[in-house]
Amino acid sequence: METELDEMKEVAREVRMETVLDLLSLDPPDSSHKIRSINNPDENVPSLHIYEYDFYDFSTGHGGDQIEFVKLVLNCNFWRALTFICQAEGMDGKRDEMAPKALPDLTDRFNDEPAGCATPRQNARDMVARKWPYLTLDDVESFGIKVTQYSLWIPFWHEGKIVGVKTRATMGADNKMSVKGSRFTTALYSVLHRPEATHAWICEGESDTWCLSKALKNDEHHAVYGVPAGAGAIQARWFNVWPYQTTFLLLDDDLAGRNAAAKIRTALEDFDVQGIFLPGGRLAEALAEGWVPPAVD
Repeated sequence: METELDEMKEVAREVRMETVLDLLSLDPPDSSHKIRSINNPDENVPSLHIYEYDFYDFSTGHGGDQIEFVKLVLNCNFWRALTFICQAEGMDGKRDEMAPKALPDLTDRFNDEPAGCATPRQNARDMVARKWPYLTLDDVESFGIKVTQYSLWIPFWHEGKIVGVKTRATMGADNKMSVKGSRFTTALYSVLHRPEATHAWICEGESDTWCLSKALKNDEHHAVYGVPAGAGAIQARWFNVWPYQTTFLLLDDDLAGRNAAAKIRTALEDFDVQGIFLPGGRLAEALAEGWVPPAVD
């Protein structure tokens, strides 16, 4: 049965990030959807990306949802951040006063975006080889990523529709943006459908998910997931139905990664959860240099 706390969390997560910025009296994001880092307010180039319902600070590696952002700005605990958002939105804890908004459907928007031709594809091929040496453009496209004129379009599927699209520039600055209306914290990110899997891997971000999915593509017993909006975005509800015997955590060895690992272990306290040490710290490079995920019986 859903508790009042669950109801409040669901309502808070329907509030757009730009509304949260306004509630906190912070300036709106610039044309690249960024604001200055909360932890590095004097930085010359803004590094904290504001998505529709999430954020990610590229200077610290910290990201998450609206509640996590309020915690960061106000330096407060989860309950105070949750209450701040709900009260500011006129909610006293009763969800029926604020009906949750339906998830977006960006499937047509994704499909209608024109695909890139010869030059854009070469730019994308060069970018993939440079950033993720274990992958090829063919690998990336096999996971449903689309090459457009100036960027890679990365769809986030949920219940049969695309609910979010991230874009990654294929030339010039490494700009990371999103299509308006996108949602990224509905579920863990995945590009392989593995209904028979008995083991799961959780890594950070889309590109690590692609790399590990390629490495394990011939083993139907392994499912691969990525944290969709930074390690700080981990949601306990993602693990309410978890059919895997063993879960391997391949997260960054930093504060955000360690905190994420702790949250996952708590959510899966009745399951076998193992942390995997990654030589060198970067998955794409480790795989390109011959690292192989440990064999599982």
